[in-house]
Amino acid sequence: MELKRAWKLSTDWAYEVELVNGRVQTPRNVENESEPPALVQFARGIGITDVIVSPREQVPDWGLIQLLAEGGPTWVDGTFGLADQPRLSEAGAAGGIFHLDKVLADLVHPIEDTTTGSGSVSPRDDED
Repeated sequence: MELKRAWKLSTDWAYEVELVNGRVQTPRNVENESEPPALVQFARGIGITDVIVSPREQVPDWGLIQLLAEGGPTWVDGTFGLADQPRLSEAGAAGGIFHLDKVLADLVHPIEDTTTGSGSVSPRDDED
């Protein structure tokens, strides 16, 4: 496979699994029937330890993140904000990849968390 060939050329890699509507996407935006745990297991079997899970325009599946994190360093990229930092550590993720434009939006226009009366949540949390 191409991944095995690429790994032989350089061992400084992270493997990204992009999810759209909960399904794995390929670079050509063609749905892939593989399940994320199987893809990650394959990549880690080659020797790629760090994995990036990138849910697009959806809340991360924290159960999936936790499952993948049990096998090695797992980073989360996607649709979440600073208020979700505790979820990263609860799931055992190595960390999150926060996008500067979204972080700045959260800091400039925080929305009061009405459930606890303190803190702020991402402005995107109440968008449909």
